[in-house]
Amino acid sequence: MSLFSQIGMLGIGISGVLFGLALSYIAPEELSAGKKYFIILKNFLYVIFGLVTLYFVWSLKNNLLAVSILILLIFGSLLRWKFPELKFEFIAYLVFIFTFILLGVLFPVENYAVISSSIIFLYGLPLGTLLRTK
Repeated sequence: MSLFSQIGMLGIGISGVLFGLALSYIAPEELSAGKKYFIILKNFLYVIFGLVTLYFVWSLKNNLLAVSILILLIFGSLLRWKFPELKFEFIAYLVFIFTFILLGVLFPVENYAVISSSIIFLYGLPLGTLLRTK
């Protein structure tokens, strides 16, 4: 897979926040009723991203990379649960992007870029809608 296609997939993944913001402007009456479901979906996708990343790191058989990504995911999780404000959600989002760059570009793992960019996009949807509810 070429570098341009991986950058394109990352761009599509990051655009989930923009689509979430657009969704919040399209249906503003649904924001207050759906806020708890957006939070549940966001937390569920965070766990799914962590599990998918750990699965692909395990398949690399590179212990140093596996330990560093595990520490990164644990650090992001601790920040999310210690400080649940929205600004720390962007730290989790940056953790997603960093692991995408690590496993999708630097140490290319087959099919990781497609799966992780899809999860990053889906994670950005509730994150974008929650930006407007705060």
